[in-house]
Amino acid sequence: MPHGLSPSSVLEAMAKAAHGDVAKSLSVARACLSAGNTQLAHSLLGDARELAPEHPEIRLLQRQIESQTAPAWHFRIVQDTARNEIYQQAIERAVTPSTRVLDIGAGSGLLSMMAARAGAKEVIACEQDPIVAEAARSVIRANGLADRIRVVAKSSKDLDVDADLGGPVDLIVSEILTNDLLGQDVLAVMDDVRTRLLAPGGAMIPRSAKVLAAPVYWPGLSSRQMDMISGFDLSAFNHLMSAPIAFRANEPFEMKSVPIETLAFDFERSDGVPPRKVQFDVGSKGGSIDGVLQWMRIVLDGDSTYDVLDEHKGRGAWTPQFFPCIPQLSSEPGDIVRLYSLHDNSSASSWVLSDTATNESLQD
Repeated sequence: MPHGLSPSSVLEAMAKAAHGDVAKSLSVARACLSAGNTQLAHSLLGDARELAPEHPEIRLLQRQIESQTAPAWHFRIVQDTARNEIYQQAIERAVTPSTRVLDIGAGSGLLSMMAARAGAKEVIACEQDPIVAEAARSVIRANGLADRIRVVAKSSKDLDVDADLGGPVDLIVSEILTNDLLGQDVLAVMDDVRTRLLAPGGAMIPRSAKVLAAPVYWPGLSSRQMDMISGFDLSAFNHLMSAPIAFRANEPFEMKSVPIETLAFDFERSDGVPPRKVQFDVGSKGGSIDGVLQWMRIVLDGDSTYDVLDEHKGRGAWTPQFFPCIPQLSSEPGDIVRLYSLHDNSSASSWVLSDTATNESLQD
């Protein structure tokens, strides 16, 4: 490696030197893939394919990269009919013929196209992955909306309000929430786009979101745990079970208390990280408790709310999360069960410990 050059700089120099040569481009693309630089590899392969459109290795390597670019949730989310309907309704209520819209984390471009169909003056689709951004351009062209929607292949934090957007926008739409609300650095992203890119008086969709939790009995947990295996009791290993566990759609469970709100965030104002409240006491309905179910409720606007647990029964976009209690906890009706909530800037979890049910009543 030349002195003072980083590995990425070396690869970029090699890519530049290989331009116009199919064999060299393939060789450098393989080196890029080995180094984890899939975007440079994809760019090289794209240039090489223009010279050799039917070259099988070029096509296979491109397909390999593309198949690993968009996680499975890209496909699951857009097939969530309830989610699509409430986004469409909220967007239609917010958009006027003068509205300029920014779509953060555009993915396939679905929300951008909803905004264009609702009559927005202009739509900018922000997608940080260049491969996904190019696919979104293809989708938008196929739907005849390329003159209404402009795709910018950048992270939202790198957007320039004037150069990229042509000034502050009137509406920001996004779908970057994870199952526990806080992944993908959502709080920092929302705070940044609101303060830098949204015009005074502008709106955000979604407007707010919260995390809910409740102790539950889930019979399906037993099928995931160790018990007697080959004549040995392995149950003492169960406390190492990975959590959270994605809750399967339509699986039976018994909620053992009313749901409680463990976390709430308003995207339209600067709250920072919500206060960390660790303990929540709830009254048990009685019976066995083997964990806490945690899910998200999203407020799109004043008229539309999406509750993940309700919609999950129809296999919604987001998945409720289950945090096991090992060993199982027994409770009587009226017993207090203490839930523990942990969160930081990037994740949230809700737990119950096996010794947290008491005979003390919440009414006492």
